[in-house]
Amino acid sequence: MRKLLAEAQEEGRSGIVPMFNGVPEAELDKETVDTEGRFYQTLLNGLMVQWLFDPDTATDAAQLTEGLRRVIAGAAKS
Repeated sequence: MRKLLAEAQEEGRSGIVPMFNGVPEAELDKETVDTEGRFYQTLLNGLMVQWLFDPDTATDAAQLTEGLRRVIAGAAKS
């Protein structure tokens, strides 16, 4: 079971990147899948856990966007 879940995670990483950056899956390189794919997957997994625990208070798109905007602004100051 663990092996199947791990394989599904890897497939998910390559499948999720085109949803965000518009590059077709067939054109993605391994580095993009390993970096951007893992980033998006981590965000979504965390959001899914929030939704499973309490969907009424789970982070919405506006909150996630504002949080990311602030993180980027803070990183730019460093």
